[in-house]
This record gives sequence, C-alpha cells and structure tokens, in this order.
Amino acid sequence: MAKFNTRLMSWCVVGISAGGILSRDEWHLRQSPVQSTSMPSAMGITAALWQQKQGARLLDLRPLSVHDLPIPNSFKILPSDTTQPLIVIGDAQAVARVSQTHRVVGHVAPWTLRRDTHIAPAWEISTAQSEVRLKHNLRILDLREEHEFRDSHIPRSTRVSMFEVASAIGKSERVALFCETGHRSAFVVKQLRARGWNHVLSVRGGLLDWKHEKRSLIGDDENGR
Repeated sequence: MAKFNTRLMSWCVVGISAGGILSRDEWHLRQSPVQSTSMPSAMGITAALWQQKQGARLLDLRPLSVHDLPIPNSFKILPSDTTQPLIVIGDAQAVARVSQTHRVVGHVAPWTLRRDTHIAPAWEISTAQSEVRLKHNLRILDLREEHEFRDSHIPRSTRVSMFEVASAIGKSERVALFCETGHRSAFVVKQLRARGWNHVLSVRGGLLDWKHEKRSLIGDDENGR
C-alpha cells in the first residue's frame, strides 16, 4: 500500500505542475493587460471550468479530432469585447496571438484534453456503456475532489479519494472509476490492474464526455447544461 500511495503522490505532483489536472487550483482571475508579451498562467481543465463559472470565457482554438475531449459551453470565435477575461485552450502560438488583442488570463494545453491512449482498451468502458450498465447495478466510484462531486456527478455514483480506492473495493468486484477527463481514472486502473484488481475499469472521457453527450447528472450541470 505504501508503494502504491508513493506512486500516486508522484503522479499527482507531475499532473499539478503540468497544469492542475488533478484538482481545482485556488487560482484567481488576474489583471492581464492587452498586448501582453508574457505567457498567461497554465492550468488544467478543472481549474478552467471553475473559472468559467466565475465569469471567464473559454476559447477553444484546437482543431478537434476524435481523440480530443470537447469542452461544454466553450467558444471558437473571439469575442468583440477585448476586456473580457479569456482562458485559451490551444498551443503556445494561439495563446500568444490572442494575447495581443484580448485579455487572456490563463491557458489549457491541448495534450491535457486528449483521451488516455496509454491504457489497454479492455480496461476501459465508454460513457454510453457505463450508463447502460448502471441499470444493472454497476458500481461507479468518482475519484474527483469533493467540490467537483458537489457541483455535479453521475446518479448513483459514490465519491472515493483516488488514494483510497484499493481499500474501498475487493479484487473480484466489478467497478468503474470515473473522473473529469478520464486521466485520473486511467492512471488508477493501471496501478490497480498491476496489483491484481482484474475487474476494475476506467470510464473513458470522464465527465467531459458525459456532459457533451447530454447524459443525466445530479447538481449544477444537470442534463449536461
């Protein structure tokens, strides 16, 4: 267990330094002058979505493919108001370009929004499959933080810290793990599978796919809004 927790903590440090994937950073909208030459703060999508609720606008400049997670309520076109706080989802060139004319207060790197491709397909379950199997009492554990779970969650899911999953389920129990993007759940599934939990699955695409597909939710984002 100590080794497992050490590996989890190491992964968390990497994730947070890469843009706050694992948790909502207590990051506040800061003043960012138009035509700034400095790179806006990097953040994960969880922090960006929280800032969206505080009034920031998410500008998605990615050329989307089937491997990329769509972001609900984001925009593809620059707003006419150049003073509105923007969080840009895109590469460094796109962020720098928008920063010349608009108030960019943060950016999300595109690679953090790609569905996990480093997990065996047999270890994943789609959002559609999860919803169907929920009717047959599939147990879904939500690995997100408490504030994320309070905002919205899948009906009949249970929140469990990603550090406590191993003690919360039996090795023969069929369980699906769920998070915001599918990254946390995929990581934990890989760790558990390596230690003998052979029936645990990761919900591919996480809450972002679930909301994009307008599936039922409990909380502020009910019905995918």
